[in-house]
Amino acid sequence: MLLVLKFISIITGYQFPLDPLLYLIRLAQQQHYPGLVAYLFNSNLKVSADIKNFAFQLNLSVDQQNLVRTKGRIQYANLKETAKSPYLLPPQSHLTTLIIRYFHVLNHHCGVSVLLVLLREQFWIPKCRQVVKSIINKCVFCKKVAGKVMANPGPPPLPAERVTLTRPFSCVGIDYTGAICYAEPDSDIQGKAYVCLFTCASVRAVHLELVSSVSASDFLLAFRRFCALYSVPDVIITDNARNFVGFQHFWKEISDEPEVMEHMQNLSVKWKFSVPRAPWKNGFLNV
Repeated sequence: MLLVLKFISIITGYQFPLDPLLYLIRLAQQQHYPGLVAYLFNSNLKVSADIKNFAFQLNLSVDQQNLVRTKGRIQYANLKETAKSPYLLPPQSHLTTLIIRYFHVLNHHCGVSVLLVLLREQFWIPKCRQVVKSIINKCVFCKKVAGKVMANPGPPPLPAERVTLTRPFSCVGIDYTGAICYAEPDSDIQGKAYVCLFTCASVRAVHLELVSSVSASDFLLAFRRFCALYSVPDVIITDNARNFVGFQHFWKEISDEPEVMEHMQNLSVKWKFSVPRAPWKNGFLNV
């Protein structure tokens, strides 16, 4: 609207008696406060008690340009006239919304408190804090910068093998510890060893096997020692380590041998791998 008035002034040469912004403010006041404006021009006019109380509480008056302004208690302060007697702006006016948006963007999307201070240097808006909050909450840029992240979904139900009471190590999780450095006594020989951890998914029993490497062959030896103690498990759950993947392929190969098929036909083992790059899966391995 301001650009339209400036364009009319340039094309026609007509000089508006008021600044375009002040002209729009006066139109908004007359549109939203017709009874108040009439009462301020004529105090003998019969109006409702709400209008009289509103004018009295804000100490409203009309200046020489027929604009409604409010007066506070800082009339003798060394401030601008607009700060001492700000213009009254209706909160429901579209002009008020545009002015608040303009100040908000001009001051780099400032918060509510800062924006209130900047606005009150020129304007007085009833229920200003509520109006400012409602406008800032609709700002797309502020939502992108200061918006809350999406809440994480709740935990899913535990799988059946973790809540079904079965024999120990019927469903077993397998994982390795980090490398453990060691030195042989009375010699300079040093090496690394690992601990292969077997944990039951239902009763949380734990079995440890010491291995010299993380190869598939060493894991097979540790697994054979484990099966000799607790029998062959029904379900094995591991991550996607290369030794586990290699042993699973080896397990499938030996299971296809005729001599082994007869012995393993009633001992089928179901091997499950965790989702790649999903450390939160199969938390029961973290004993």
